[in-house]
Amino acid sequence: MYPKDAAKAVPTYGKTPKMMEFFNRTFGYDYPWQKYDQISVPSGGGAESTSATAMTHRIMVDEKNEPEFSAIGIVSHELAHQWWGDLITLRSWAHTWLNESFATYSDYLVLPPRPGR
Repeated sequence: MYPKDAAKAVPTYGKTPKMMEFFNRTFGYDYPWQKYDQISVPSGGGAESTSATAMTHRIMVDEKNEPEFSAIGIVSHELAHQWWGDLITLRSWAHTWLNESFATYSDYLVLPPRPGR
């Protein structure tokens, strides 16, 4: 991350170890790599590679604002791609909707309940 965002690291990415444990149980398959890096980049959204995810620094939020503007959705979505996209991958890009569907469903599983949901 950028040095100016250091205080935002834990509120933004601190739930990742618990998400990994949850996905291990939910998917019935332990995280397949030896490490997982989360990299803050200047632009874009989120993109996963095997054992690493790059996410825009704009998702980073301080502790005070985390409850209202949480990054948990994008963080869990990109983490889920470690199983759905990296461990299990597609024969062709024509079926990328499968990876995205599983990752979107996965972040839904992790997000806290909200009224009307």
